[in-house]
Order: sequence, then structure tokens, then C-alpha cells
Amino acid sequence: MEGATYSSDWDYSGEGAPENWGKLREEYKLCEVGEMQSPIDLDAVQFKTQTPLDLDYAVTTFEVVNNGHSIQVNYPKGSTATIGEETYELLQLHFHTPSEHTINGEHAAMEIHLVHTNGAGEMAIIGSMVEIGEASYEVNKIWQNIPALGESRRSDLALNPKGFIPKSLAHATYLGSLTTPPCSENVNWVVMAEPVTFSQEQIETFQRFYPMDARPIQRKKSWSY
Repeated sequence: MEGATYSSDWDYSGEGAPENWGKLREEYKLCEVGEMQSPIDLDAVQFKTQTPLDLDYAVTTFEVVNNGHSIQVNYPKGSTATIGEETYELLQLHFHTPSEHTINGEHAAMEIHLVHTNGAGEMAIIGSMVEIGEASYEVNKIWQNIPALGESRRSDLALNPKGFIPKSLAHATYLGSLTTPPCSENVNWVVMAEPVTFSQEQIETFQRFYPMDARPIQRKKSWSY
């Protein structure tokens, strides 16, 4: 979910499942008829051409929102990602399980989306895969502040978003969409080639709240890489 607030009209199963999103509301129509929908499957070839990526993220306090679809962290102004020649400000980050994007057809255990926008209202999302391994120091700060459903909680802890970016900045880029309603298109995607790691316990902590919150892979139509 990208930039969404709590809403109960769409979900990942039942009548509100992804295959029905485009029929739920007129403003969700792109979820069904869009030409460049995300997520997609990426292959090794797409990670060979690198767009310059520079991350200038502040280490600062944050707000955690349990919005009914994921655990979301709202970040204060002052953190930016420069992708190519365009600079975007970090708005929020959130989590999906399993990963939404696949690499060579394989899902990761989770995926983190760091959502950015620029002055023109254009969006850029950095996606980092999560695999089971060493525990994440940063995600512990979030998990210990998860509020009740539909509520938010401010934390006095300092969060470093770079903890959700792999050391290697190798990545693939493509022009796609939000992966949740309204499925708006012309989103600049940056999907990292290497994963970060969470412990098994950290992954299970998220899955106790959201056992599955991933949109299926979308059929290729007219993406621009």
C-alpha cells in the first residue's frame, strides 16, 4: 500500500480481494484496466543497467500507523532519495508479506516499500526484499510501537531508513503503479537486487498482524524499463 489511509472496502481476500479491486469503486478502475500495473516479475537482465541512486535519509523520530492493510511508518520531512537527476522526499515506508515483486519468479519472505514524492507530485518507491537471517535493529523500533488497528503511535526512538536498504545499491527500475487502490500509474519503481534480513521472529511478528498483504504479479502490458 502506498500513501493510503485506513479503508475497509478493499482487502487481500474475499469480496475485497485484488481481482475485484477495479470493480469496488470507479476511482479504483485502473486496478483492472491499467496498462502499467505493479508488482511485476523481474529478471537478472533488468538489474544490469543502473540509474544513479543517492539516499540522504535523516535519523529521526517517526509515527507508526496500523492502517488495516499494513504497518506503516510516517516519516517527517527532510529525507530524500535522488534517482537519476530527480530528487524525491521520503513520505512513509510499509511492509508486505510475501514480497510483491518477484525476482526470476521467486518471492522473498517480505518486501519493504519506501514511498517518496517530488514537488510535481510524482511518486518514486524503493522496494527492498526481506529474507530470513540476521535480526534487523531498525525494524525492532517499529514492531515495539505497533498500535491498535486503525490507530497511530508516535515514537521517541530514532529510526534510520537506510537500515531497510541493502549495502549494495544494485537495482532495477521501471515505470509502474501503486500496488494498492487506486493503483495510480506512472510510479517510478526502484527494486533492489539484494535483500535485507529480518529474523524469523521479526517476520512472524508482522505476519501475526497481516498474514498476507501482497498483490499478485501483474500481467505484462506496456511497462517502460
